[in-house]
Amino acid sequence: MVLSQRERYIVIGTVAVVALFALDYLFFTPLMERKRQLDIDIPARQAELYRNDQIFSRSRNANKKWSELTAGALKRDPSTTESQFINSLGGWAQDARISLSYKPERTEKQKDFVKITYRATFNCNMSQFRSFLLRIQRATIPIRINDVTVNSRPEGSDNLQVSMGISTVYLAPEPDKSGPGSGGKPVSISTYREAY
Repeated sequence: MVLSQRERYIVIGTVAVVALFALDYLFFTPLMERKRQLDIDIPARQAELYRNDQIFSRSRNANKKWSELTAGALKRDPSTTESQFINSLGGWAQDARISLSYKPERTEKQKDFVKITYRATFNCNMSQFRSFLLRIQRATIPIRINDVTVNSRPEGSDNLQVSMGISTVYLAPEPDKSGPGSGGKPVSISTYREAY
């Protein structure tokens, strides 16, 4: 069968339209959908990358701080730790112009650490109390305030009676390494956080 020129144009046009629809269905529409999905995913991935960078940054800072603690402030000897703790408390109290009295309350082992808790009592005004707390907050030794009781005498005045439980930690003595299967494992920062 011989097609006229007009019929040939119709057939060519029909084939071209079908080919364009097929290309659109097989290639262009999936590519455009993929591009749209990528446009949605890019900000989410950038936010995830930012969060991961922040985590790595905090990790580096925490490891640096941990190195400082274990190198200088975190001791293994109980007498050195208590001496450092008591001297620091006395210095902070003197800087805040507070007359401080303290007594040991308890010592307890927690994982790879030994925690020493003291009960400190003193009279002060609000400004002195704030100054004392700031010095504790900026301490370079491991220290934690466990509890605080504040009373004013007389009621509503700036004369405060303060009682607080303050603790410090030191590394527990290493076990005897001469026995079979004993090996000193390094103390991790997560272990320190769990114990303290």
